[in-house]
Amino acid sequence: MKYEEITSENSFWKLFKLTWQIPAAKDTKYAFFLFLTVLLSYYWFSKERLVSVEALILNVAEGIVSATISLIGFIFAAYIVFANLADRKLMHLMATNKHPKYNMSFLKYGHCNFIKIMFDLLIIVFLTYIGIIFVPTLPKFNDIDSNSLRLLYIFILAMYQSFYILIIMLCKSAIFNVYNSIMVGVRFYAEEQENK
Repeated sequence: MKYEEITSENSFWKLFKLTWQIPAAKDTKYAFFLFLTVLLSYYWFSKERLVSVEALILNVAEGIVSATISLIGFIFAAYIVFANLADRKLMHLMATNKHPKYNMSFLKYGHCNFIKIMFDLLIIVFLTYIGIIFVPTLPKFNDIDSNSLRLLYIFILAMYQSFYILIIMLCKSAIFNVYNSIMVGVRFYAEEQENK
């Protein structure tokens, strides 16, 4: 094995690119888009009754930023503990075995799953923060006659509220990734013991 492969991602962007080789779970995508579609439909058909949409968007956005940053901190702390407590011999063994589905070792696959969730959460924070900056500069929802501008407001509101579902689904993935990493490590350890 070439050990240089273990440290080949020597920049943030190389690591980011590597994590995107692992697709998001299908149920995560389906839940997000289903919730987004339902909310878009609901808000569009009740647009005449919507009031203070700008304030609602900003309240939801502030909640998302706060909750997501806290969650990133929690997942990062858990990741640090996991990485420091992991058996180095076991990690070496995982680094020498390629994942059958992805062009990386089981070690990188396990770590990239944790990091991908943190990247996804950072993207959610970034997109939400853009809304916090620009929504106050738009005309008031109830003062506009343009359906396209009203649709923009409704889309932002529905997307931000759908981010909560996405965050919950990413937490589900983080829980599974912890379990999967432990079980893969145990499997490699057991196989090594049998081969002795």
